[in-house]
Amino acid sequence: MAAAAAVLFALAGCSETREPPRASELREGSTSESTKTKPVDYATIGEYASIVAPVSGEIRTRAAGLDTDCSWVSPGSVSINPYAVTCSLEPVSISYQARALSRSLDGAADRDVAAYVGAPPVKIAGLVEDTKVTATVFARSVRALDHSTYDCIVTDGPGCLQLLTDFSNAKDDLVAQLDAWDAYI
Repeated sequence: MAAAAAVLFALAGCSETREPPRASELREGSTSESTKTKPVDYATIGEYASIVAPVSGEIRTRAAGLDTDCSWVSPGSVSINPYAVTCSLEPVSISYQARALSRSLDGAADRDVAAYVGAPPVKIAGLVEDTKVTATVFARSVRALDHSTYDCIVTDGPGCLQLLTDFSNAKDDLVAQLDAWDAYI
């Protein structure tokens, strides 16, 4: 009987159960020894909205100014005011903000970045991804337009109308994408 009790005691020690780690422990980086991959930590919608909010209004205001001051469908006469530099410099400035926004959203989900907050919540994961893509497309359209500024603003260079159209569409898409965040900001 004593031998049976000793065996049961030994087996009881082998079947020790551990509680799963708490969410706060996972966020701090400690995981259970048996976990080989880190579980996904989700940020809040508010954390992601706080990344978008500071630049959203400024990008939209600047884009609206471009619509007022510039004609994006008339190669050779982009600037309504021939002395305005807005039409050539403002898109580049907005593209820097758009790229920074895209990188900030990437960094928010990257555990190796100081700005890490967690993966986007499922409810806005598509919105986050679409915002990154739209910002990147906008920046690329500005880069293409910037390389052809002389051809597009001063003359009616080859392919200029397409570059202007691509830029205008990308700008409108970026503004619409930022508008989609209004429900969360």
